[in-house]
Amino acid sequence: MTQQWKISKTATKVYTDEFGWTRVIYHNACVVKFNQDKIILSMGGWNTNTTRTRMNQASNQYGLGFGVHQKKGTPYVCIGSVDTELKTSKPNIIDRKTGKVSTQ
Repeated sequence: MTQQWKISKTATKVYTDEFGWTRVIYHNACVVKFNQDKIILSMGGWNTNTTRTRMNQASNQYGLGFGVHQKKGTPYVCIGSVDTELKTSKPNIIDRKTGKVSTQ
């Protein structure tokens, strides 16, 4: 079973850019991007187990406070006890102060 507490290095890069955004890149897609104010989740068009795993690993490693799971083929992000459907074709933005999820 894949460990969930640290981001796997397989096909994955993590770096912080010059604007203070930490980015988790999986197969050339930025699946998680965060700073002090926002978290941006992007499936990159790929609703796969490994994409969701990388998102969860990033949340756990950096204490971001969200979890990603799937119900009946649809991905969701859970913040506290609230599930919000993740859009697979658009970036999903989490406001770190309110926990509200929106899309661009």
